Amino acid sequence: MKGLSLLHTYRIAHRDIKESNILVDCYSTDTANPQMGPILLEHECTNDVHYCLFDFDLSIRLPQSTSLKDCWRPSEESLNGMSPYQPPDITLGEPVYNPFAFDVGTLGTMFRVHFTRAVSTVHLFAPLFDQMTTHVISQRFTAQEALDFLEVIASEIPDDMWNTVLDLKPEWMSASYPETYWSLTPPDFRVRWSHCIIPRYSLRERFLDWFAGYRLGWRVLCFVRDTLRI
Repeated sequence: MKGLSLLHTYRIAHRDIKESNILVDCYSTDTANPQMGPILLEHECTNDVHYCLFDFDLSIRLPQSTSLKDCWRPSEESLNGMSPYQPPDITLGEPVYNPFAFDVGTLGTMFRVHFTRAVSTVHLFAPLFDQMTTHVISQRFTAQEALDFLEVIASEIPDDMWNTVLDLKPEWMSASYPETYWSLTPPDFRVRWSHCIIPRYSLRERFLDWFAGYRLGWRVLCFVRDTLRI
């Protein structure tokens, strides 16, 4: 999260966030060493582990004056990446997209898939995930806002909870259905944080989503929305 916030500070949009484009500070010259797996797992459970984003072949750097909230690029650019975590930013035939919001949505979806089971222990992950991935782009966190929220979460975690062992496994249902992780929070928590829950698609949006599911339909929608400015 810190790395993405730093990139956006310099107005660099990564645009292809996925596991294979994230490095961890654990290295061996012997790539065939069977002990590296356990060593890496042990290292990832310590406070000394660091991650960083790399592979910037699809990245763009925009002028420093560019707004993180109101930067719009042709939507076809978002199709260049191969990340399975791409957010639904162009699924309604939007002719333009925000590459910075796209990065946050991609990372947020990745968090949803990999850290769903952590929500039962750290309930505040649920609103963080939704604020990073909401399809209402104007309400989506910037990278810095997400980082600030994450730091608040970290500050409220009791010391003894940091040593809790979690059985984390990918939950791909969470990528499309936020109910998967919200169901792991207490009812009173869901009521208190209901303003952060991703709103459901309207009937109109569900139709557009279905129509744009066809390649030709998506192109037609992009053309119509771009022409009519809607």
